[in-house]
Amino acid sequence: MKKELLLILTVISAIVCQAQINEKDAVVNVVAYFHKGDTLVYNHTTQKVKYEKNDTLFDAYLGSEFQLVVLDETDKGYRIEYTPLSYFYAPDSLLTEKGKLSTAMVKAAEKKLGFQKAIFVTNEFGTVQRIENYKELSKKINNTADAVIKEMYAQMPILEKIISKNTMKQQYLSNAKTQEDILATYDEMGTLFGIHGLAPKLGDTTTVDGNTKTYVYSGKDQPDEYGTEGDYVVYVLEDINFTAEQVKEFVGQQINLFDGALGKEISEAWQKGSSAIPAMSVTSKNVIRYWNNGWPKEATTTKSVKLENEKEPRPIEIRSFEWTRRVF
Repeated sequence: MKKELLLILTVISAIVCQAQINEKDAVVNVVAYFHKGDTLVYNHTTQKVKYEKNDTLFDAYLGSEFQLVVLDETDKGYRIEYTPLSYFYAPDSLLTEKGKLSTAMVKAAEKKLGFQKAIFVTNEFGTVQRIENYKELSKKINNTADAVIKEMYAQMPILEKIISKNTMKQQYLSNAKTQEDILATYDEMGTLFGIHGLAPKLGDTTTVDGNTKTYVYSGKDQPDEYGTEGDYVVYVLEDINFTAEQVKEFVGQQINLFDGALGKEISEAWQKGSSAIPAMSVTSKNVIRYWNNGWPKEATTTKSVKLENEKEPRPIEIRSFEWTRRVF
């Protein structure tokens, strides 16, 4: 799809560089220079990985395509309309039973809720502040709750043995009680615009706080055929190390950090006693590439886990965004 846009992008790429990379102050300013009518379409995929012997399956594999359009620009910020365009799912052959269940539930909600637009209000830097039409969205969720729950249980009758319809309904409605609840359901906006307004140091920075080590790189983006001068990238790598005793405490408190083989290994070690509990590290890698006007090009978030007896970390959750169409 990108290849088909090359001619158009050649025409519209004459954008004034916004000097996001401030070499004088040695920072990268993540700031929005959006304009009314700016339009971006993104593909978004979420994968939750489960390892079964030599097979890699998914407890969740959900994708969507959505469009963002700037409705208004002022010196105080922007109004951005979010429109879901389509959803896509992995075939059952790649899903665990949990994955099949979660897919059926999301499909049921999609069928009854339809494609709901949301209007986000940001500050002048592009940081999301609120959802303008949250009351409308909340009303839609509440009005369709019974239909959504009925559809869920029709698609997956096994739900009856797992959770009652009333409990499921209450959990479903908990996503619509406050504006903050609804805002939390749009975590993709937090990924794309979560660090707007910040100015990370140019180059490499490493900090250590207790058992957490954070590495940040910010600077010029790698050149590509769609880039313009001044594009930049922010890379954040966070490593958290847990001792065997800390892991034991987590398991004892039944904190569900893992699913699948990883969870099984730790659970079996728990049964054998503290001497068998492994230490582990959790790594979160975040990469966001931006055009010089502050619009995100791509974003990838990967969470991985490594037990002390393993050579390589295992990705357990991957979220990715990639632009497919743009007009600005």
